[in-house]
Amino acid sequence: VDAFGIELNPTKVDWMRKKIPINRITEGNAETLPYPDESFDFLNMCEFIEHVVAPKKVLREAYRVLAPSGKAYLSFPNRFSIYDTHFHVWFVNWLPRFCADSYVRLLGRSKVTGGVDLQQLSEMHYYTFDQFITLAEACGFSVEDIRLRKLRSKPIARLIYYVIRPWYFRSSHVLLRKTRTTV
Repeated sequence: VDAFGIELNPTKVDWMRKKIPINRITEGNAETLPYPDESFDFLNMCEFIEHVVAPKKVLREAYRVLAPSGKAYLSFPNRFSIYDTHFHVWFVNWLPRFCADSYVRLLGRSKVTGGVDLQQLSEMHYYTFDQFITLAEACGFSVEDIRLRKLRSKPIARLIYYVIRPWYFRSSHVLLRKTRTTV
């Protein structure tokens, strides 16, 4: 199986190239992937869409490089989760973003100094499940909730899941499939 990776930070690219024997790590960004159309059968886009500049461009690029029957696994933070895993703070995601950064700083959890790739919460892209579906469908994908798939034969558990999904889970995990031939 051939696997390729892309990373924006040159320091991390160098580190990965030392760890991975086959040099398949490319320095670049996900908004402009350096791969031909329909290059991949599968994309793993785990825990990164919140950090990019333009999530819609990323999804359009993913659509472009996926083969017609290709799939993509993607996870993204829940906008209204009761606990934020990036900053390790309770209830910050319930605040308006202009207040959230101050709350994070007040609790001593800010990450904007002393490192690379560090963002304020207001610079990150969190979505509700419905918001993400709207975005992904606008880019030509159908979206399947992986947790819901696991509960296919458990109607009571599915109902409970629907009730708690908007705020309980820290992130959502979805499988994307191409639904049309052009975007």
